[in-house]
Amino acid sequence: MRFYGAIGSQLTDVLWEPQESIARLFRGHFETVAGLIDAPAGFADLPDGDCVIGIHGLEKFCELAITEYHRSNQGIFRSLTVGFIATALVLLDRAGKPLPDVPGTDQSRAWAALRDQHASAMPQTASSSC
Repeated sequence: MRFYGAIGSQLTDVLWEPQESIARLFRGHFETVAGLIDAPAGFADLPDGDCVIGIHGLEKFCELAITEYHRSNQGIFRSLTVGFIATALVLLDRAGKPLPDVPGTDQSRAWAALRDQHASAMPQTASSSC
């Protein structure tokens, strides 16, 4: 499955091409977290089985997710979402959008480093060794 970005009706390049099971996990997690933080999920299925996500919705989602992460004092919520948010930030970065506002320079650097770490494990094109 490929994840494309979209600005209006214009598709971007492939943002990520994970294995099918990982794509389903990410999308399900995304929709669950979006419901918890009252953010747009913004996914649409394409006829070929791929998926598109609206870039403007992704920006809003990442902004709200990071805000909620820093506002929460629930350790399990933070533990369950930190890696997921970093994965969403990779898609945002690949769509050419900046990291959302993060409280404090150290926190901003930490999110950027975690995003970059996740990016190295997120293929944009399928590899033959799945």
